[in-house]
Amino acid sequence: MTPREQRKARKVWREKAKIRRRRLALQDLSNAPETPPCSDNEDPPQPPQNINRRAQAAQQKSIRARKARNLIIRKQEAEIARLKSAVQRYKKQMQRIKKPPIITPNTKVNLLTSAVSAADKETIKKKLLFSEVITQQLNENFSNIDTAQEKRVFRRVLSGKIVKKYNVLPEELKIKPLSKIDNKLKLMDTKRSSKKHSQNLKTCIVKFMEDDSSSRLCAGKKDFITKMGERKQKRVMLDTLFNLHKRFLEKTHIQISYSVFCKLRPFWVVQPRCDSRNTCMCVIHSNIDLMLKSLYNAKIISVSNYVDLLNQVCCNRFNEKCLSRECKMCLNKGLHYKEFDNSIQLVYSKWQSVRQDIVDLKTRKPRTVTKCVKSSLQILPRDLILDLESKMAKFLNHERNIVHQHQTIKTKKESLTESEALIHVDFSENYLTKYAEEVQSFHFGGSRQQISMHTVVVYTKEVEQELKSQCYCTLSQNLSHSPPAIWAHLQPILDCLPATVTTLHFLSDGPDTVRELLTEWELLARELQID
Repeated sequence: MTPREQRKARKVWREKAKIRRRRLALQDLSNAPETPPCSDNEDPPQPPQNINRRAQAAQQKSIRARKARNLIIRKQEAEIARLKSAVQRYKKQMQRIKKPPIITPNTKVNLLTSAVSAADKETIKKKLLFSEVITQQLNENFSNIDTAQEKRVFRRVLSGKIVKKYNVLPEELKIKPLSKIDNKLKLMDTKRSSKKHSQNLKTCIVKFMEDDSSSRLCAGKKDFITKMGERKQKRVMLDTLFNLHKRFLEKTHIQISYSVFCKLRPFWVVQPRCDSRNTCMCVIHSNIDLMLKSLYNAKIISVSNYVDLLNQVCCNRFNEKCLSRECKMCLNKGLHYKEFDNSIQLVYSKWQSVRQDIVDLKTRKPRTVTKCVKSSLQILPRDLILDLESKMAKFLNHERNIVHQHQTIKTKKESLTESEALIHVDFSENYLTKYAEEVQSFHFGGSRQQISMHTVVVYTKEVEQELKSQCYCTLSQNLSHSPPAIWAHLQPILDCLPATVTTLHFLSDGPDTVRELLTEWELLARELQID
């Protein structure tokens, strides 16, 4: 039995014993002999007072035994505490005995001068003579030194922890530490050099993390982070910190630990969160991710997203040759599929454009519209694998175009001259106007007005300076996104350009689908001729 079960059983026994004693006491009362009725002159007999004397005696005995035990326990606890204190005291004494005493210069001097005997006088004389000889020789050698650099090195030889502790050197001899460069001692300001190196390293990490291949810029007006009074637009990392650290080492050849890399990461470059909505997803990447996720949940493949897929089929997912399948090292690499049961269908989602017939609420006439929906499909595992393999070439080509565009834009920004400017233009979503006080009917119908916003970022470079960026945003009640409207938005931006700019580079998203490219260039040529 466990101690807890023993205590429970003993409690039951005590209760039963108590009930038994009461029952026996009642039996003694019922079995008492009947006495004859007393006369008028006799007193009636009194009932017995100590009916259960044996139980009371046992209880008193138990109390006395308990007190005796408690007294013994208190004495034992006091003895144990005394012995523990003695053990600790003896341990400290043993540690002091084993530890050799530290003999300081003051101790040595006091020992020599405390009891001077005939034999000690000769020892003191030799030590004082040695000290005076060394002091005079050092002073003579120091006076013969011509350059200030050699004097600093000479003083450095005399510096140390013991000299600093006893403060035997004057202030002019306390110098900064030295560094050994090319087998020569040179003076170096460690604090300034360390601070400068840390600042340069942080600048390299910030530049790497702000690259479009490492993170993407959030477009929302509320997507910003403020720290220590510094406000920055939020950027979301496109890969894990571990993989970004490996890429940083390969790209910059700077040896830095993972912990330092995480510590110097800019605060506005954050990891993606599960609760954040991504409304700028690419259809090709999203469909590939959905297919991989379905196969991963079925335990057919070991990758669950397109990043792991690219790392498995390519040597370097940021190399154009690997993505275009021209690299000989990863030409034959592919996904590794496990065994599966082809009779069990899989369920996966897919973004696709669907044509639907609707009835126009205004005209009451049927018409066909195209909607982008996320539909759920059922398919056999083998058919899903074949569909994935057929889209692999298109996906790799799409990824190669992204890498090429990022590298080209980065190269163009870095190679800008004083006479060039890069203009990145795009329309923002239309914003709805609001009043401080609105009636209820204003919320419905087309009462609320919209404003078209055209955002522009201009990159310029001044003489012997870093790349400079300037953001602009133009507003208009005209909701048209046609080429004339675009140039109407760009006209005030072009007037703000520096006078030294003679060449313009325009950057936009998908001009073949969003803008009429030929019409824009025609308007641009006319605009430049007029100017």
